Formats: sequence, C-alpha cells, structure tokens
Amino acid sequence: MAIETDGPKQVLQEVEKRLAALEIFLAAVCRAGDSALNTWLAQALPGGKRLRPRLLFLCASFGPHDDREAQRAAAGLELVHLASLVHDDILDAAALRRNRPALHRLAGPHAAVLTGDYLFATAFQLLARVRPQVLAEVTAAIRLMCEGEIAEKQRAGRGLRFYYACISKKTASLFASASAGGGHLCGLPAYLIDYLALYGLSLGTAFQLIDDLLDLTADSRRLGKPTRHDLVQGTLTLPVLVFLEHSPRAAGWRSRLERRGLTGEEAAALVTVLAEEGYLAAAREAALAELELARLALAALPARPAREALASLAAQLPALLEVGRIP
Repeated sequence: MAIETDGPKQVLQEVEKRLAALEIFLAAVCRAGDSALNTWLAQALPGGKRLRPRLLFLCASFGPHDDREAQRAAAGLELVHLASLVHDDILDAAALRRNRPALHRLAGPHAAVLTGDYLFATAFQLLARVRPQVLAEVTAAIRLMCEGEIAEKQRAGRGLRFYYACISKKTASLFASASAGGGHLCGLPAYLIDYLALYGLSLGTAFQLIDDLLDLTADSRRLGKPTRHDLVQGTLTLPVLVFLEHSPRAAGWRSRLERRGLTGEEAAALVTVLAEEGYLAAAREAALAELELARLALAALPARPAREALASLAAQLPALLEVGRIP
C-alpha cells in the first residue's frame, strides 16, 4: 500500500487504524494452548503507546509496501520490546508495570522468564516472514540491548559517556531498527534508511532521557510504576551524574550512592537538591536537544507527508514531561 500522496494528517490517521488492527493481531498470534500461559500473556500484552510499531508504520509510509508484511514486522518489534520488559522487571525486582503488578509478581520469576521467551519466539516466528533486512535490523538491536543491560548491571563505568552508551543500546537501538525497518519495507535507498535510523536513535535517546527524568519527578500513579526506583537501586541517570560531577554538595551523596542505593526518604531529598540546583532542568534540555537531532535527520529525507508525520511524533514527546506518563 502507498499512502505517500496523502497529507500528514491522513498518514497519521492511517497509522492509527493499523495500530488498532495490530492489537487484534497481537492477541491472535500470541494465543497459546495453555490456559495459564494465556493468563500471563493477557497481563503482559496490553498497554503502552506502541511507539516502535508506530515508527515502523510511519517510516514505511514513505513509499508503497505490503500491509501484511508491515503488520508482521510491527508485531515482531512490539513483542521483542514486551519480552524485554518482562525480563527487565525480573532483573530490577520491579513491582509494577503500566499500573499493574509486574508479571513476575503474579506468576513467579520462572513463569515470567518463560513467558518472555514465548514472546521472543513468537516475535521471531513473525520476523522470519518479512524481508531479511528487517530481521537483521531487529536482531542487531537485541544484541545491543543485551550488551547495554549487562554493562549497566555490572556498573562498569559511572560517567556520562557510559550512561549515554547504555541508553543508546538498551532503548534507542530498537527505535532505530523500527525506523530503518520501515524504510526497508518501502524500498528506500540505503542512504535514506541510514537517516531514518539516525532519527530513531535520537528519538529513542530522548525518550529514555525523559523516562529517567520522570522516574525522579512524576507521580507514580500517573507513571504506572514506582518512581525514584533508579536511586533506590543505585542506578545513576543524567541529572544525578551531572550533579555528582559539578555540585559542591555532591560529596556526601556520592559516597552513599557508591556504597548502596538510597532509601525512599534520601531519594526524595536528593531530588529536591537536583531541582534546586537546576540539574532536572538541564536533563530536560538534553532531551530536547536529542529531539532536535532527530528533526535534523529528517531534513535529509524526501519532503513527503510521512516526514511531517515523523516530525509531529518527535514534537509530542516533550508533553510526557508535563503529564508524567510514558508510552
């Protein structure tokens, strides 16, 4: 299907229709023969804004493509993401996911691991039926996601370069593969697919910066999961790292963060300090700078409605800082 002759509003409306159809498709392809597994899948599948499928559909809209192939690719991407969330919640001992108990809290860690594996297997069953370039993009992203998770858990480094490398691998790589995958589906030349990947990489980096900032500042009920979890675990995100490098008040906090995670009361006190000294505002500006890089990458792409639709998507992300809610 080609929708490049429509305006950006029509492109966005078409993508919304595809996302609605994707929900039905995801439920169908994940249905298992085991009732317990179906119960766990019903906990893991719903919710979220489906950003990665949305990216793939938008990027595929630059030219004619097969709707069924795009649906399989989009579903595969989303299932990879959902599987990673199930596994991450186990590693992080997270209590909530999208305002519901994390799956491992309901089913136990063994069942949650196997449910995540089932989602991965279903994803690859779908991705095996799309063009090989898309599969290659997604598998490369999964390797990077694993590298980033391992590095973060080992805490091999604590500086800004390490932090950006981790979020690039853990989060932004799948955004980049979704964007590039859409370009492959509609037959864009390689150099334009590279620009789509750059757009996705910057968008994913901005998304993670915003997510990390929300962990410090948002209402947990609106966020759908506990807040200040990073500080309690001793995970250092951008505002904290810059604070530790530059603030004269950092010494006492550094020793506590290096020795252990913070208590809830300590985390709240540190967030107050970060706000007073402007480090939360600086992190917000860093996220906006990444979104500007995403827009610059779009400038190299053909002036089609799909490009305007992608610019509109990037423009929506800062609103998350106001509503305290992540896709």
